Amino acid sequence: MSSSSSINRLVLLLTCGAAMLANAVELSARDSWQGQWIGPAKLPDIDLQEASWIWSNETRRDASPGFRRDITTSDDARVASVTALFSADNHYRLQVNGRILGGSSDWQHPRAIDLTPVWRSGSNTILIHAKNNINDGPSSAAGLIGKILISFADGRAQSIVTDADWRCLSSPTSSTGQPARILGAYGMEPWGEIKTQTNTTNLWTCYRKQFSLAQKPTQAVARIAVDSKYWLWVNGKLAVFEGSLKRGPTPQDTYFDEVDLTPFLQAGNNTIAVLAWHWGKDGYSHKNSGKNGFLFELDVDSHFSLGSDATWKAQIHPAFGRTGEPHPNYRMPDENVHFDARLDLGAWTAPEFDDSTWKPAVAFGLPPMSFRKSARAKRSSHDSRAISPSLPI
Repeated sequence: MSSSSSINRLVLLLTCGAAMLANAVELSARDSWQGQWIGPAKLPDIDLQEASWIWSNETRRDASPGFRRDITTSDDARVASVTALFSADNHYRLQVNGRILGGSSDWQHPRAIDLTPVWRSGSNTILIHAKNNINDGPSSAAGLIGKILISFADGRAQSIVTDADWRCLSSPTSSTGQPARILGAYGMEPWGEIKTQTNTTNLWTCYRKQFSLAQKPTQAVARIAVDSKYWLWVNGKLAVFEGSLKRGPTPQDTYFDEVDLTPFLQAGNNTIAVLAWHWGKDGYSHKNSGKNGFLFELDVDSHFSLGSDATWKAQIHPAFGRTGEPHPNYRMPDENVHFDARLDLGAWTAPEFDDSTWKPAVAFGLPPMSFRKSARAKRSSHDSRAISPSLPI
């Protein structure tokens, strides 16, 4: 080997080593964070076994039937949680005790819905509006299937499945109707086995935290990390638009944003609101961590700190979900965005929003990965425009 080749190899090795060292310096270790990795509470496991596909007695292919079931829980039975899982070919919307809680247009991937916040002792009314898509062709099938799982504090559980006890309503406002028509048991054709969502893919989660400051800060810098994207509001104003970067190329690392929140904070009460979007799958230039969650840390004037923990509130946003076909190419980690405005949570980013029915976030302790710092926009303390974190420097 010539001396020039050896020198070239040495230069290349030194250059690579310097680059690796620079990257190592940029790394933020898991245990250097004061905040904890948090996420929404996991719903009980639920499936569609023992349920039947039901529909109305109408023969019209464009029928949009309503279904009703009244469920009573005794006053002395302490309910721990109520979880629902429904699928409709092609669309459905779920209403419980007068409040719309969920729905879907993707019958092949049903997702569990938490009914606990609106459940009450005594009588509860379940209303479902379903609709068939006549554009699926002359053999378009129509049906509804589902289960409601009531878990009691003493360990007992009660399941209510779609069957002939459900009433098919003559109109959306009717309280009476005919027994639903049984099409067949779960697993029947043309639907077969349905893969239920485990709340790990294409998941949109809302987080809220309220805190107080003695005076308006002169410097307040936050470190924020998610897998995969987030939007952040402070006191109702959008502070970060589509934060975070795709994970990779190192599977163990996630980028974090360092953001100056000084112009958004005030003396007295303050509210942080975050919408986090977890893709939950690998794709081009993105390595899925498999860890849906959120990490936040705020340092105010070096004498007040705030970190993500179980005192934050977390709520899965019911308006976001999967669309029907077609879906993006399998190489893309993100999804089409389906948003049903009828299921919107309202002004949940505003300080005055009532989050009393939201459950506390679950704190998982130290972050499950290491972090690399992304470049943050340089803004003066008088600039309160939302920022979009950029690629690493």
